Amino acid sequence: MPGQSQHSKRPGLIDRLKERHRLAQVVRKTFRKLAPLGPVPEVDAAAVGGPAGACELTIRREGRGFRLLLPNFRAHRHSRTCINRNAPTYLWWMIQAGPEVTESAGNYSDGDLPSLARFSFSSCGAAIPVPDFHFFRDRGYAEMRRVAEETALPWEARSTEVVWRGGPNGYGSLSTDPALAGNPRLLQRMALVQRCKGTPIEARFAPLGDNKHAQVMEAEGLVGDVLPNASWGGRKLALDIDGFTNAWGNLFHRLLLGCCVLKVESGLSYRQWYYGDMEPGRHFIPLCGPT
Repeated sequence: MPGQSQHSKRPGLIDRLKERHRLAQVVRKTFRKLAPLGPVPEVDAAAVGGPAGACELTIRREGRGFRLLLPNFRAHRHSRTCINRNAPTYLWWMIQAGPEVTESAGNYSDGDLPSLARFSFSSCGAAIPVPDFHFFRDRGYAEMRRVAEETALPWEARSTEVVWRGGPNGYGSLSTDPALAGNPRLLQRMALVQRCKGTPIEARFAPLGDNKHAQVMEAEGLVGDVLPNASWGGRKLALDIDGFTNAWGNLFHRLLLGCCVLKVESGLSYRQWYYGDMEPGRHFIPLCGPT
């Protein structure tokens, strides 16, 4: 029937309009984030097919401009957030490449979700790590470099206390039962705060806000107060422990502040773009992860 025919076409048209809006939104946000860095080449975006669930963002050079080739992410709010956040970073590095580089693909997740992309912000396998969103957003951690230069104390004037703050991020059980502190299925960061409880090492989660487990963890004494990043400029030692992938700016910040970093090994050994230039025993001290 005519009415049924028109009705059946309407959802397809609406879907296409919504898709066009989402693509335009990515382009606008990308342009807005790149504009402070100088002239931005022409950019557009198109939806492409591909393996279902692959977290892949492809950038293709077209003449003097670029095209973002994006997966269908309409039903995934987290994917939309990651693409809008990470597309400008991948595009910026592509702009810096020579004209012989005509296409590149990056994993728009934190590196822990499936992708066929060659590049990633964090990698535990064959994907090549590139400078991540945090490094790009903070302009190479320019403010932390300034703070470190102006406020970090001389080594002999620093405290020897070992303090850690971070979120309950990663994969594993979030049980607060201290009897499970040595269980390998426990979240690695939970194992850290459980094992350090009652010791001279003050390892606690940062305030958890509206996290649904906040009250339980606070009652167990696993949550500490907020500590500014710059405060590690007054400490000799700093802990670094991975979350879902790595701890992002934490390690770089501690190195800038002149800390001796105790880096806890994790099962998948995620690495960032600069890890290949670091040497155990020189830039950090490796520690076996909680087992």
